[in-house]
Amino acid sequence: MNLGRRDLVKLGGLTLAGTALSPSVLWAQTPKRGGTLTLRTWDPPHWDHMETGGASYKIHIPMTFTHSRLLKHKAGPGVVPGTFPIEGDLA
Repeated sequence: MNLGRRDLVKLGGLTLAGTALSPSVLWAQTPKRGGTLTLRTWDPPHWDHMETGGASYKIHIPMTFTHSRLLKHKAGPGVVPGTFPIEGDLA
């Protein structure tokens, strides 16, 4: 089969038009609550995040996913760069 440049452009145009006009099959699903969060991290030697044994950073990272910090820095387009206003984490 001899496929010229014009035939290739026509075939590409038809393929593009066919995919653009076909109804989309993937619909957005509503997210479900619950589940399991699996982290690939190291095994912390303990869960005392205030210990100064040099491994506290290994505990802070996994704990931030599950524990409230009570306060956090406000983020978003309304925050002036270089300032760090504090807001409640439960807000």
